[in-house]
Amino acid sequence: EEMCLQCKQLNLAPGGPDDSDGIPAFLSKALTPPHQKSVTNALELLVELGAMDEETNELTDLGKCLSVLSLEPRVGKMVIWAHLLGCAKLGISMGVSMSYKPPFALPPPHLRKKAELVKIELSKNSESDQITVLHALHSRDQFINQSTTGAFYTYCKSRFISPTVLNMIAD
Repeated sequence: EEMCLQCKQLNLAPGGPDDSDGIPAFLSKALTPPHQKSVTNALELLVELGAMDEETNELTDLGKCLSVLSLEPRVGKMVIWAHLLGCAKLGISMGVSMSYKPPFALPPPHLRKKAELVKIELSKNSESDQITVLHALHSRDQFINQSTTGAFYTYCKSRFISPTVLNMIAD
């Protein structure tokens, strides 16, 4: 999807989906071209997201915005909506956490049951990994605001969270 957006944004494939200068034709000339079905699926998704016109493959205003974000288009649209709805910080944090590796460390086999129970506790029974990450980020922010970095690392260790990954997501 990102490649299709970039082709349009950079005017590398100005034509429509069936034109000789369209995205499928342009990408088929690559050294290792993507499978035709992958390109078709990407174009269909971009049309469904409202990022691209179905007939001409021209970028919509949303598509132009998504093409400059370093995010997968679905995540980018979520971040844009979060900003419009006034919850940009949470939306961006969630977008980054979805695009990066999870902050939860895989403990040794004998501690995995405990790690799962701690994760459920941290989720506050939401059954959502994203909400669980947001809870962890909220706790991190509280530790940082109180200037208790040591306590933050202890908190992370006791909950099988990588403080490095959590800090990266937060930053």
